[in-house]
Amino acid sequence: MNFLEQPQFITVKVNYFQMPQFVDVTEEEFELPIPASLSNLLNAIVQRHSSLLPQMMATMLILVNETPVSGLDVALNNGDIVDFVPLVAGG
Repeated sequence: MNFLEQPQFITVKVNYFQMPQFVDVTEEEFELPIPASLSNLLNAIVQRHSSLLPQMMATMLILVNETPVSGLDVALNNGDIVDFVPLVAGG
């Protein structure tokens, strides 16, 4: 197998729920170098959307392919869907 045939990047879809005050889109795609992790994705999101702080992103409910995750070392694969849901305090 030729190393040039190996994909060097993955594409991940991101969904933002209830975040219009921070981002002007509800979904978008990111291309990340392999190996990719949730931490890499958070860095890319913050670079693209300066209104989102890393601390804020880390406190959200994060789902990868509809499964809640904890920690930022979660590996991401091509075609994964990552959902960010702000934790809302109610009263």
